[in-house]
Amino acid sequence: ALFYSNLLGIVGFLPSYNNILDSISEFTNSPSAGTLGIPSLWVYCLLNVAMQNICVRSIYFLLSEWTSLAVTLVTTLRKFLSLLLSVVLFNNTFTPEHWLSAVLVFSGSALFSGLITLPGEARLERILAGIFREQHTLPT
Repeated sequence: ALFYSNLLGIVGFLPSYNNILDSISEFTNSPSAGTLGIPSLWVYCLLNVAMQNICVRSIYFLLSEWTSLAVTLVTTLRKFLSLLLSVVLFNNTFTPEHWLSAVLVFSGSALFSGLITLPGEARLERILAGIFREQHTLPT
């Protein structure tokens, strides 16, 4: 099944065939990286593939150990940190919408992890626990 899903995915790239060939030519003609004589863009591409492999394997490991919500939270934080790195390293813009998103991501992370609590949250938990107990007690 994995073979066919990857094979069928290639079909989606056929309209970009000329663009892909141009990129391959650009990668091959890039300046050499180090003394090995390998074009630098191919080195960056291989490093990117290696990092993606590590990330995917890590996500699979997390899924086997943690809940889906926790894994989603970790993945979201990783993506946000990647965004911050792109801002710092490549001078990309960081708009007010990015700041709002950052506040929401880190607030949600702090709420989920229990670092901060909302006012009345403990009271709500006690009420819900009481309702749950009432629903599951056997009549005498």
